[in-house]
Amino acid sequence: VTKASQVPESCCQKMYRYLLAVALLQLAAAATGRPLPPFDLKCEHNLVGFSPPQLRDLSKLPLFATENANPRFSWSVAHTGRAAYQSAFQVRVTRDGAPVWDSGVVNKDTNSIRHAGPPLRRGRLYFWKVRWWDHEGNSVESTETGHFMTGVLNPGDWNSAKWIAAPSSVTQSPLIAKRVQINDRTAVTHATLFISGLGFFKVFVNGVDLNARPKPPIALTPGWTNYEVRVPYSTYQVTDEVMQQSETLIEVILGMGWRNSTDFPLHDPAPPKPDSRARVLRAMLEVTYANGTEITFATDESWESRLSAYTYDSVYDGETYDARLANRTHDVTVNVVATNGPAGAMFLPPTPYIAEVGVEKAVSVYKLASDPSKQIADFGYNSAGVCRLTVDALKLGTSVQIRHAEVPMHPPYGAVDGSLYYDNLRGARQTDKFTSDGATRTYKPSLTYHGFRYAEITGYPRDLTAFDINKVVINSNLKANGHLNTSNPLLNKIQESVVRGQLSNLMSIPTDCDQRDERLGWMGDAGLSADSMALNMHMEAFQPYFLQLIRDEQINGSLPDVVPFYRYGRRPADPSWGAALPQIMWVLYKYYGDINTVKEFFPSLLQYMEFMLSKIPPGDGGIGKLYAYYGDWCPPPPQPAVDTSFPAAFSLLTNIKQARELAAALGYAENVTNFEKIFNEQAKSFNKAFLNDGKYLNGLQITYVLPLALGIVPADIMDDFVKAFLNQLTGTDKTHITAGIIGTKFILPVLSQLKQHSLAVEIVQQTSYPSWGYMIHNPYEPATTIWELWNAFNGSAGMDSRNHHMFSSVSGWMMTEMVGLSIPEGSYGFNEIHFHPARTLDLSRASVSLEHPKKVKMSWQRKGGIQCAKSPEDSSSVNPGLPKHDGLKLSCGEEGVISEVLFASFGTPTGSCGYYSTGSCHAESSVAVVKELCLGKENCYVPTDGDFWGNVCPGVTKWLSVAVQCMSTGQGAAVDYKFSSLHLDLSIPVGSKGAVFLPAHGKRDLKVWEGEDLIWYERDESLKGVPGVLSSEWLPESDSLKLQLSSGSYSFVVRGEAPKRKCLDSRESEGGALALKCSSKSEVIGSIDWASYGNPQTPGDCFSHSVGECSAGSSPMAVEKECVGKQECSIPLNEKFFGELTSSHGCNEGPLYLIVEYTCK
Repeated sequence: VTKASQVPESCCQKMYRYLLAVALLQLAAAATGRPLPPFDLKCEHNLVGFSPPQLRDLSKLPLFATENANPRFSWSVAHTGRAAYQSAFQVRVTRDGAPVWDSGVVNKDTNSIRHAGPPLRRGRLYFWKVRWWDHEGNSVESTETGHFMTGVLNPGDWNSAKWIAAPSSVTQSPLIAKRVQINDRTAVTHATLFISGLGFFKVFVNGVDLNARPKPPIALTPGWTNYEVRVPYSTYQVTDEVMQQSETLIEVILGMGWRNSTDFPLHDPAPPKPDSRARVLRAMLEVTYANGTEITFATDESWESRLSAYTYDSVYDGETYDARLANRTHDVTVNVVATNGPAGAMFLPPTPYIAEVGVEKAVSVYKLASDPSKQIADFGYNSAGVCRLTVDALKLGTSVQIRHAEVPMHPPYGAVDGSLYYDNLRGARQTDKFTSDGATRTYKPSLTYHGFRYAEITGYPRDLTAFDINKVVINSNLKANGHLNTSNPLLNKIQESVVRGQLSNLMSIPTDCDQRDERLGWMGDAGLSADSMALNMHMEAFQPYFLQLIRDEQINGSLPDVVPFYRYGRRPADPSWGAALPQIMWVLYKYYGDINTVKEFFPSLLQYMEFMLSKIPPGDGGIGKLYAYYGDWCPPPPQPAVDTSFPAAFSLLTNIKQARELAAALGYAENVTNFEKIFNEQAKSFNKAFLNDGKYLNGLQITYVLPLALGIVPADIMDDFVKAFLNQLTGTDKTHITAGIIGTKFILPVLSQLKQHSLAVEIVQQTSYPSWGYMIHNPYEPATTIWELWNAFNGSAGMDSRNHHMFSSVSGWMMTEMVGLSIPEGSYGFNEIHFHPARTLDLSRASVSLEHPKKVKMSWQRKGGIQCAKSPEDSSSVNPGLPKHDGLKLSCGEEGVISEVLFASFGTPTGSCGYYSTGSCHAESSVAVVKELCLGKENCYVPTDGDFWGNVCPGVTKWLSVAVQCMSTGQGAAVDYKFSSLHLDLSIPVGSKGAVFLPAHGKRDLKVWEGEDLIWYERDESLKGVPGVLSSEWLPESDSLKLQLSSGSYSFVVRGEAPKRKCLDSRESEGGALALKCSSKSEVIGSIDWASYGNPQTPGDCFSHSVGECSAGSSPMAVEKECVGKQECSIPLNEKFFGELTSSHGCNEGPLYLIVEYTCK
């Protein structure tokens, strides 16, 4: 017998063995993956990476400059495999193609390092690249090339440059100039301009506009600071410009900007300085030759000045430009004078510059019927910027005026006549004026900006078209960080409006508004929006910079309301406004993992906390008597305002918690112990001051929300307190916001904390007053940014901005808790991530992604089952000025057809998916119409315009809400409940870990696939081996499966059998309780699918019901808490169990009863 091993291999066998080996190697490579090139290269937190094509023309690049002699480099990494981590990295720095510093291979998993090479030279451009090694020793270098310029590294170098100004007789914007001789321009190797021109400056070198050179162009430079503490300057590479000719001409136009002391008086002024001017200039041009010689040309009395074409400029009022004065080099010039200038230290801002970030065309241009000399341009969106107008060859001396506004005229201000409404601008004129020199020009203001959607143009001699006038959008050059999309168009519009409004108010500092005579760095707004801004934009450089400006204003621990402290506000700040310091520090730690910034500013935090604790009155009043000015700012009328001390005390307690967490992150054990003790003491004081008979103060919405957010509600009243809160929210408050900016910030996270996700979504997708949806869908001025007031067009003209971000905190909640993405307690910087898909039936799909501090992605779609949608009425056919809406769309998600219409109402329906109820306005044909359009279809569309629905409730703002049931088209054509399948894709960044919580929603025999592999089956609860999936745990209390994951990308599908639902109606039971029971002793109650105590409606069978006029909002939570996980339970039928139901619930008539729908597992 011949052994198999002795049989000679044929050629085919050898080839087969070779191919098999190759295939196995490929499979192994696929399993382990490979490292991808580092990306998002940063220097001092600023994005500085350029692609190879970008490096071909450095003149167009937005170069970042730093005066840090040892700048910090950081980067992000990604991997195609799972469970990968960085084992080492290497950074190499070059200048002019020559090596400067090589870090060597650093065996660490950190993604940052400071430059530790030879001393850097000022005014030079450096490049750097990074290579990283994964856990298996594979490495890859960045395809991006990082860069940084160096500023003035030795502050003493500025001593050679004087502050200069035009003579005092010059009252308009001057042009200051200097001609310098370049001995041998061909031998110039480097030329760098360091310049500070206050308030704003435009600089030209040999005719080249240095601010227009990079993409995007620089606008309104420098940014705003307290000039008596620090003075911002800019750095420009001008080698190419200087080498053009032997004589270099430097020209600088100075605008007032934020140096206008009439508009922006400084609250804490330094001692007055003689001969100090508003428009001042300080600059140095450093030229280096090939032989190493360096020559510096600095500002002094030899510089000359003349009038510029800018005859007037103001941040609030606009600018006046006379083209006849431009390019008049023959005008008489006079020598400048030396002046003291501001007292602050010269400072190179380590943050993105204000830029012209985009151009928007006018969507329409029309003449006013009442005054044809006025033409109105509508740009479609409210944002900050200026108009760019193409000016034909007008007659010499002809003037054109452009006036800017946020909204058109409408009641109650006046009749709808196409004109614009200006009263909410208060004293800000927002008007630009151009006078022609007879030539064809493109006019774009340079020394101002406006907040507007509409522009009124007067004096233009012909009809304007959309091609003649554009809007140039202006804000700090911040790249998008997060992206959110859902199945609900309204939620998407709210997110878009938040982002647009936040960007409009990021002008080197976070301002409150962008249009009226304010535009200040109100700390309350900045703190409340800090987390949503960090998620929406790359704020990793902007927010630490703003912390610097806050610290600049700190005096003996106290902070002002406004930073920089100009024009308005008080010192000390209202506790909810000063809270911005710890809040921004906490956001940088929690969301970005920026422990270095936390460490840098922790001493300032300690000083602030010490000051605030000293302001707590001694004695019985304690923290309950803490001083306050603003309270819960801007609740929706007619809601009463809460005692101002209540949110003030809450904010201080929140700051104490944040200080404790930050101290723990830094390892400062003594501070941790101290802050923990203080918090416990002050929490008791808070409850003593405000809690009485189970209620805080007068029981307003905010008085429930804030104690729950703090976690200080006494345990013995917690159940009753939460029930009372939910009943009030759904009863008295009609599931609407009734709070101001403090209460609004915390209500949605509190509802998520209570697992009331559908209730939270219901609040956000409201379209009746007061709500975010009302701002976007109202009969007069649909918002494209978030308003300052819930009742904007019924508010006071003195405070009625249409572009404020203080209510934009909703975005942070939507991007995290609503979609299901969160950082668990005790973690930070997305080192650990929790994924909770499909928490509510109100969304059939959602996706979110983040770039910083790590790339995180999550998208999910709930297919089949119950599908719900809500869409506002489309009134564009009645009022052409209103935007057209797409109507309502429904889809079974390729897994079935619509088999039943569970609910439909065009009118004013209320409730969330599964808990809908018709309102006072209801089209009786709603169900029939939706059935006709949708039954038997996988996807359907229902119009929402008035022409389609007819004359339903004239004058009432309406919407359409629909719930349908999908039937599977697969085996058995079964009706699936809640969902037929859940599809989830997620990505966990390198070095992080995650946990995904896959909901069953009552499904039996749950099966989970990852890719093509069945990895978990409920019947045996065993986890099949899949790379990266570390463990599984069934969580009966939440009817979900928890999977622990390592880094990598995953694709899950969750399926199960439709449950056998049970439905009980207390009217059919005896006694004072309703008994829920599973028929088999091996089963327990797995989920409460529907519950309402009150007068729920059952138009048909028990499984087809809606919430009646009377309903306890606590019903689902109360029944779930009592029954889930038990084989049987008994629910008392009384208000003691469900909480008090007030008259606002409509519960005055008839007996109350309970309907419960549940499943056993």
